Amino acid sequence: MDQEMGDGFAVFQRAGGSNNEATELVHDALYSAGLQMEGHRFSAPQLVVDVAYAYLDGAGNQLGEIRHTRVLESFARYPLAQFGDVSADVQWISDEVIDAQNPQLWVIGTRLNLNF
Repeated sequence: MDQEMGDGFAVFQRAGGSNNEATELVHDALYSAGLQMEGHRFSAPQLVVDVAYAYLDGAGNQLGEIRHTRVLESFARYPLAQFGDVSADVQWISDEVIDAQNPQLWVIGTRLNLNF
């Protein structure tokens, strides 16, 4: 679901699941939601900023397997004329592992999308 909520604001929600077939995936389900804001709200009219949270329900039930994962993400996207856009992204990822240390990490990245 994506829904505009007014001038320069939108919310989104996504959900998905697995059918429990043999797979390399470590999650049974994904739930995410977020907020998108257009830059004219803070004097940068072409900028788009998103903030999102995701919860991934783990498929593991054995020692050392993932019980669930939480992800917090924010990114900013800026258009490059007519041929694409560039974005900067920050993610915090935290796994809860059955009977083990719970790893956390930060991911910082950039993307270049070209339209042709």
